[in-house]
Amino acid sequence: MVRLLTLHPHIITAELLEAANKNGIYTVHSLMKMSSTEAANKLKTTEKVINSIRKLIMIKYAARVHTAKDIMEYHNSTGIKISTGSYHIDTFLLYDGIDQCHITEFVGPTLSGKTQICLTSCLSVVSNKSNSTALYIDTQNSFSEKRFAEMYENRTDCESSLVESLNRVRVANTFEASDLLDLLIHVASEIKKDSSVFYGSLKLIIVDSITLLFTKLSSSYKSNANDPKLGEQLMDDIVRLMRNIATEYNIAFLITNNVVNDSQPNTRNVVKPALGIPFKSCCSTQIAINIKYNEDSNEEEQGTRIAKLIKSNVHPANRVVTFLLGIGGVQNSLTGNDH
Repeated sequence: MVRLLTLHPHIITAELLEAANKNGIYTVHSLMKMSSTEAANKLKTTEKVINSIRKLIMIKYAARVHTAKDIMEYHNSTGIKISTGSYHIDTFLLYDGIDQCHITEFVGPTLSGKTQICLTSCLSVVSNKSNSTALYIDTQNSFSEKRFAEMYENRTDCESSLVESLNRVRVANTFEASDLLDLLIHVASEIKKDSSVFYGSLKLIIVDSITLLFTKLSSSYKSNANDPKLGEQLMDDIVRLMRNIATEYNIAFLITNNVVNDSQPNTRNVVKPALGIPFKSCCSTQIAINIKYNEDSNEEEQGTRIAKLIKSNVHPANRVVTFLLGIGGVQNSLTGNDH
Protein backbone atom coordinates (compact mmCIF):
# COMPACT_ATOMS: atom_id res chain seq x y z
CA MET A 1 0.00 0.00 0.00
CA VAL A 2 1.19 3.49 -0.87
CA ARG A 3 1.40 5.80 2.11
CA LEU A 4 0.13 9.37 1.80
CA LEU A 5 3.43 10.47 3.34
CA THR A 6 5.24 9.48 0.12
CA LEU A 7 3.12 11.70 -2.14
CA HIS A 8 4.68 14.85 -3.52
CA PRO A 9 3.55 18.14 -1.87
CA HIS A 10 1.92 19.23 -5.14
CA ILE A 11 -0.53 16.33 -4.70
CA ILE A 12 -1.32 16.71 -1.01
CA THR A 13 -0.20 19.62 1.19
CA ALA A 14 1.44 19.26 4.59
CA GLU A 15 -1.72 20.62 6.26
CA LEU A 16 -3.98 18.06 4.60
CA LEU A 17 -1.47 15.30 5.34
CA GLU A 18 -1.49 16.23 9.03
CA ALA A 19 -5.30 16.22 9.07
CA ALA A 20 -5.33 12.80 7.39
CA ASN A 21 -2.93 11.36 9.97
CA LYS A 22 -5.05 12.69 12.83
CA ASN A 23 -8.05 10.85 11.38
CA GLY A 24 -6.21 7.56 10.85
CA ILE A 25 -5.93 7.95 7.06
CA TYR A 26 -2.40 6.78 6.32
CA THR A 27 -2.58 5.26 2.85
CA VAL A 28 -3.76 6.16 -0.65
CA HIS A 29 -6.12 3.17 -0.50
CA SER A 30 -7.81 4.52 2.64
CA LEU A 31 -8.36 7.90 1.00
CA MET A 32 -9.55 6.55 -2.34
CA LYS A 33 -12.17 4.17 -0.87
CA MET A 34 -13.92 7.01 1.02
CA SER A 35 -16.62 9.11 -0.51
CA SER A 36 -15.60 12.64 -1.47
CA THR A 37 -17.93 14.03 1.18
CA GLU A 38 -16.50 11.86 3.98
CA ALA A 39 -12.90 12.63 2.99
CA ALA A 40 -13.62 16.35 2.75
CA ASN A 41 -15.19 16.38 6.22
CA LYS A 42 -12.28 14.51 7.82
CA LEU A 43 -9.59 16.62 6.14
CA LYS A 44 -11.49 19.88 6.73
CA THR A 45 -11.50 20.84 3.07
CA THR A 46 -13.84 20.89 0.07
CA GLU A 47 -14.96 18.03 -2.16
CA LYS A 48 -13.38 19.89 -5.09
CA VAL A 49 -9.96 19.66 -3.41
CA ILE A 50 -10.47 15.94 -2.64
CA ASN A 51 -11.45 15.22 -6.25
CA SER A 52 -8.39 17.12 -7.46
CA ILE A 53 -6.12 15.05 -5.19
CA ARG A 54 -7.73 11.82 -6.45
CA LYS A 55 -7.21 12.86 -10.07
CA LEU A 56 -3.51 13.54 -9.47
CA ILE A 57 -3.14 10.19 -7.70
CA MET A 58 -4.75 8.39 -10.64
CA ILE A 59 -2.43 10.14 -13.09
CA LYS A 60 0.60 9.17 -11.02
CA TYR A 61 -0.28 5.55 -10.26
CA ALA A 62 -2.43 4.43 -13.20
CA ALA A 63 -0.84 1.59 -15.16
CA ARG A 64 1.11 2.64 -18.25
CA VAL A 65 0.75 0.31 -21.22
CA HIS A 66 3.51 0.03 -23.84
CA THR A 67 4.23 -2.42 -26.61
CA ALA A 68 7.11 -4.87 -26.12
CA LYS A 69 8.76 -3.30 -29.20
CA ASP A 70 8.65 0.18 -27.65
CA ILE A 71 10.18 -1.13 -24.41
CA MET A 72 12.98 -2.93 -26.26
CA GLU A 73 13.80 0.11 -28.40
CA TYR A 74 13.82 2.38 -25.35
CA HIS A 75 16.15 0.10 -23.43
CA ASN A 76 18.48 -0.37 -26.39
CA SER A 77 18.69 3.37 -27.03
CA THR A 78 19.46 4.38 -23.44
CA GLY A 79 21.13 1.31 -21.98
CA ILE A 80 24.77 0.70 -21.09
CA LYS A 81 26.50 -2.44 -19.94
CA ILE A 82 27.00 -2.46 -16.18
CA SER A 83 29.62 -5.09 -15.46
CA THR A 84 30.24 -6.62 -12.05
CA GLY A 85 33.86 -7.14 -13.10
CA SER A 86 33.33 -10.88 -13.59
CA TYR A 87 32.55 -12.12 -17.09
CA HIS A 88 31.09 -15.30 -15.63
CA ILE A 89 28.67 -13.48 -13.30
CA ASP A 90 27.71 -11.06 -16.08
CA THR A 91 27.11 -13.79 -18.66
CA PHE A 92 25.93 -16.88 -16.81
CA LEU A 93 24.03 -15.32 -13.89
CA LEU A 94 23.01 -11.90 -15.22
CA TYR A 95 21.86 -10.57 -18.59
CA ASP A 96 25.17 -9.36 -20.02
CA GLY A 97 25.74 -7.42 -16.80
CA ILE A 98 23.43 -5.80 -14.26
CA ASP A 99 20.15 -5.11 -16.00
CA GLN A 100 18.73 -1.62 -16.12
CA CYS A 101 15.06 -1.21 -15.22
CA HIS A 102 15.42 -3.95 -12.62
CA ILE A 103 16.50 -4.56 -9.01
CA THR A 104 19.43 -6.95 -8.60
CA GLU A 105 20.26 -8.29 -5.15
CA PHE A 106 23.50 -9.85 -3.91
CA VAL A 107 23.14 -11.85 -0.69
CA GLY A 108 26.02 -13.07 1.43
CA PRO A 109 27.75 -13.14 4.82
CA THR A 110 30.28 -10.60 6.05
CA LEU A 111 33.50 -10.49 3.98
CA SER A 112 31.93 -12.44 1.12
CA GLY A 113 32.54 -9.57 -1.31
CA LYS A 114 29.21 -7.73 -1.53
CA THR A 115 30.74 -4.26 -1.19
CA GLN A 116 33.52 -5.17 -3.64
CA ILE A 117 30.86 -6.04 -6.23
CA CYS A 118 29.15 -2.70 -5.54
CA LEU A 119 32.38 -0.72 -5.94
CA THR A 120 33.43 -2.58 -9.09
CA SER A 121 29.99 -2.13 -10.67
CA CYS A 122 30.04 1.54 -9.74
CA LEU A 123 33.46 1.94 -11.34
CA SER A 124 32.22 0.16 -14.46
CA VAL A 125 29.49 2.80 -14.89
CA VAL A 126 31.42 5.99 -14.19
CA SER A 127 34.77 5.21 -15.83
CA ASN A 128 33.51 4.82 -19.40
CA LYS A 129 33.08 7.54 -22.05
CA SER A 130 29.29 7.68 -21.79
CA ASN A 131 29.43 10.24 -18.93
CA SER A 132 27.06 8.00 -16.95
CA THR A 133 26.71 8.61 -13.21
CA ALA A 134 26.03 6.46 -10.14
CA LEU A 135 24.46 7.08 -6.74
CA TYR A 136 25.94 5.04 -3.88
CA ILE A 137 23.56 4.88 -0.92
CA ASP A 138 25.73 3.82 2.01
CA THR A 139 23.97 2.57 5.15
CA GLN A 140 26.99 1.33 7.09
CA ASN A 141 29.93 3.53 6.05
CA SER A 142 31.21 0.89 3.64
CA PHE A 143 32.07 3.19 0.72
CA SER A 144 35.80 3.93 0.52
CA GLU A 145 37.10 6.48 -1.96
CA LYS A 146 40.61 5.12 -1.40
CA ARG A 147 39.51 1.59 -2.30
CA PHE A 148 37.67 2.98 -5.31
CA ALA A 149 40.83 4.77 -6.47
CA GLU A 150 42.90 1.63 -5.86
CA MET A 151 40.55 -0.37 -8.06
CA TYR A 152 40.77 2.27 -10.76
CA GLU A 153 44.55 2.28 -10.76
CA ASN A 154 44.67 -1.50 -11.11
CA ARG A 155 42.21 -1.92 -13.96
CA THR A 156 42.95 -1.61 -17.67
CA ASP A 157 39.41 -1.01 -18.96
CA CYS A 158 38.83 2.52 -17.56
CA GLU A 159 38.23 5.13 -20.28
CA SER A 160 37.87 8.25 -18.11
CA SER A 161 40.36 9.79 -15.70
CA LEU A 162 40.18 9.02 -11.99
CA VAL A 163 39.05 12.57 -11.20
CA GLU A 164 36.29 12.38 -13.82
CA SER A 165 35.18 9.01 -12.48
CA LEU A 166 35.07 10.21 -8.87
CA ASN A 167 33.08 13.28 -9.90
CA ARG A 168 30.42 11.04 -11.43
CA VAL A 169 29.75 9.24 -8.14
CA ARG A 170 27.62 10.71 -5.37
CA VAL A 171 27.56 9.06 -1.97
CA ALA A 172 24.58 9.42 0.36
CA ASN A 173 24.69 8.14 3.94
CA THR A 174 21.33 6.94 5.22
CA PHE A 175 20.84 5.15 8.51
CA GLU A 176 17.03 5.02 8.74
CA ALA A 177 14.45 3.58 6.36
CA SER A 178 12.55 6.87 6.38
CA ASP A 179 15.71 8.66 5.24
CA LEU A 180 16.05 6.22 2.35
CA LEU A 181 12.45 6.88 1.33
CA ASP A 182 13.01 10.65 1.45
CA LEU A 183 16.17 10.28 -0.63
CA LEU A 184 14.44 8.17 -3.28
CA ILE A 185 11.59 10.70 -3.49
CA HIS A 186 14.22 13.43 -4.00
CA VAL A 187 15.98 11.37 -6.68
CA ALA A 188 12.75 10.78 -8.59
CA SER A 189 11.91 14.47 -8.38
CA GLU A 190 15.35 15.54 -9.65
CA ILE A 191 15.24 13.10 -12.56
CA LYS A 192 11.80 14.31 -13.54
CA LYS A 193 12.92 17.96 -13.48
CA ASP A 194 15.60 17.10 -16.07
CA SER A 195 17.67 20.10 -14.98
CA SER A 196 20.66 18.29 -13.43
CA VAL A 197 23.50 16.76 -15.41
CA PHE A 198 24.12 14.20 -12.68
CA TYR A 199 20.53 12.94 -12.41
CA GLY A 200 20.02 13.16 -16.15
CA SER A 201 22.92 10.73 -16.63
CA LEU A 202 22.10 8.46 -13.68
CA LYS A 203 22.34 4.77 -14.64
CA LEU A 204 23.02 2.93 -11.37
CA ILE A 205 21.72 3.27 -7.80
CA ILE A 206 23.43 1.13 -5.17
CA VAL A 207 22.03 0.44 -1.70
CA ASP A 208 24.76 -1.16 0.44
CA SER A 209 23.28 -2.61 2.57
CA ILE A 210 19.51 -2.57 2.77
CA THR A 211 19.48 -5.15 5.57
CA LEU A 212 20.23 -2.85 8.48
CA LEU A 213 17.57 -0.32 7.49
CA PHE A 214 14.77 -2.84 7.14
CA THR A 215 15.78 -4.83 10.23
CA LYS A 216 15.72 -1.68 12.35
CA LEU A 217 12.45 -0.71 10.70
CA SER A 218 10.81 -4.00 11.60
CA SER A 219 11.87 -3.90 15.24
CA SER A 220 11.02 -0.23 15.75
CA TYR A 221 7.42 -0.61 14.58
CA LYS A 222 6.55 -3.92 16.22
CA SER A 223 5.58 -2.17 19.44
CA ASN A 224 3.53 0.53 17.69
CA ALA A 225 0.04 -0.21 18.99
CA ASN A 226 -1.57 2.54 16.91
CA ASP A 227 -0.39 1.16 13.57
CA PRO A 228 1.57 -2.11 13.87
CA LYS A 229 1.75 -2.45 10.07
CA LEU A 230 3.32 0.95 9.56
CA GLY A 231 6.77 -0.62 9.16
CA GLU A 232 5.52 -3.00 6.48
CA GLN A 233 3.90 -0.12 4.63
CA LEU A 234 7.12 1.90 4.71
CA MET A 235 9.05 -1.09 3.37
CA ASP A 236 6.46 -1.53 0.61
CA ASP A 237 6.71 2.15 -0.26
CA ILE A 238 10.49 1.97 -0.59
CA VAL A 239 10.37 -1.12 -2.82
CA ARG A 240 7.59 0.37 -4.95
CA LEU A 241 9.54 3.58 -5.41
CA MET A 242 12.71 1.69 -6.37
CA ARG A 243 10.74 -0.25 -8.96
CA ASN A 244 9.14 2.89 -10.35
CA ILE A 245 12.47 4.71 -10.66
CA ALA A 246 14.10 1.66 -12.26
CA THR A 247 11.33 1.09 -14.79
CA GLU A 248 10.38 4.65 -15.64
CA TYR A 249 13.91 6.06 -15.94
CA ASN A 250 15.84 2.99 -17.13
CA ILE A 251 18.04 2.83 -14.04
CA ALA A 252 19.61 -0.27 -12.51
CA PHE A 253 19.31 -0.90 -8.77
CA LEU A 254 21.99 -2.96 -7.06
CA ILE A 255 21.26 -3.82 -3.44
CA THR A 256 23.06 -6.00 -0.91
CA ASN A 257 21.54 -8.15 1.81
CA ASN A 258 23.09 -10.10 4.67
CA VAL A 259 22.31 -13.66 5.73
CA VAL A 260 21.05 -15.15 9.00
CA ASN A 261 20.84 -18.69 10.36
CA ASP A 262 17.68 -20.53 9.41
CA SER A 263 15.62 -21.18 12.55
CA GLN A 264 13.44 -23.88 10.99
CA PRO A 265 13.76 -27.49 12.22
CA ASN A 266 16.43 -29.65 10.56
CA THR A 267 18.21 -26.61 9.12
CA ARG A 268 21.35 -26.55 11.24
CA ASN A 269 24.20 -24.56 9.67
CA VAL A 270 21.83 -23.37 6.93
CA VAL A 271 21.65 -19.65 6.20
CA LYS A 272 19.04 -17.59 4.39
CA PRO A 273 18.67 -13.94 3.30
CA ALA A 274 18.19 -11.71 6.34
CA LEU A 275 15.02 -10.10 5.00
CA GLY A 276 13.36 -13.44 4.32
CA ILE A 277 11.29 -14.84 1.48
CA PRO A 278 8.87 -11.86 1.13
CA PHE A 279 11.69 -9.53 0.09
CA LYS A 280 12.88 -12.04 -2.53
CA SER A 281 9.86 -11.17 -4.67
CA CYS A 282 10.98 -7.55 -4.81
CA CYS A 283 14.05 -8.33 -6.92
CA SER A 284 14.28 -9.50 -10.52
CA THR A 285 17.57 -11.25 -9.82
CA GLN A 286 18.97 -12.62 -6.57
CA ILE A 287 22.52 -13.99 -6.32
CA ALA A 288 24.07 -15.59 -3.24
CA ILE A 289 27.83 -15.20 -2.81
CA ASN A 290 30.14 -16.88 -0.34
CA ILE A 291 33.78 -17.65 0.43
CA LYS A 292 35.18 -20.71 -1.35
CA TYR A 293 36.88 -23.28 0.87
CA ASN A 294 39.31 -25.99 -0.16
CA GLU A 295 37.54 -29.35 -0.14
CA ASP A 296 40.50 -31.18 1.40
CA SER A 297 41.82 -28.75 4.00
CA ASN A 298 38.57 -26.80 4.56
CA GLU A 299 40.66 -23.63 4.48
CA GLU A 300 39.65 -20.50 2.61
CA GLU A 301 40.92 -20.29 -0.95
CA GLN A 302 42.44 -16.81 -0.84
CA GLY A 303 40.33 -14.30 -2.72
CA THR A 304 38.11 -16.92 -4.37
CA ARG A 305 34.35 -16.59 -4.11
CA ILE A 306 31.34 -18.61 -5.23
CA ALA A 307 28.26 -17.01 -6.78
CA LYS A 308 25.01 -18.97 -7.04
CA LEU A 309 21.92 -17.82 -8.89
CA ILE A 310 18.87 -17.99 -6.62
CA LYS A 311 16.32 -16.19 -8.77
CA SER A 312 16.32 -14.84 -12.32
CA ASN A 313 13.96 -13.79 -15.10
CA VAL A 314 16.50 -14.94 -17.68
CA HIS A 315 18.51 -17.95 -16.51
CA PRO A 316 17.58 -21.16 -14.67
CA ALA A 317 18.23 -21.02 -10.92
CA ASN A 318 21.11 -22.76 -9.14
CA ARG A 319 23.77 -21.89 -11.70
CA VAL A 320 27.14 -21.52 -9.98
CA VAL A 321 30.29 -19.64 -11.01
CA THR A 322 33.50 -18.67 -9.23
CA PHE A 323 35.22 -15.29 -9.25
CA LEU A 324 38.18 -13.60 -7.62
CA LEU A 325 38.53 -10.56 -5.39
CA GLY A 326 41.78 -8.75 -6.08
CA ILE A 327 43.39 -5.37 -5.80
CA GLY A 328 41.44 -4.30 -8.89
CA GLY A 329 38.12 -5.42 -7.40
CA VAL A 330 36.02 -8.25 -8.80
CA GLN A 331 37.85 -10.33 -11.41
CA ASN A 332 37.26 -13.51 -13.39
CA SER A 333 38.12 -16.82 -11.79
CA LEU A 334 41.36 -18.37 -12.98
CA THR A 335 39.40 -21.48 -13.88
CA GLY A 336 36.30 -19.74 -15.14
CA ASN A 337 34.09 -22.56 -13.95
CA ASP A 338 30.38 -22.40 -14.56
CA HIS A 339 28.00 -25.20 -13.72
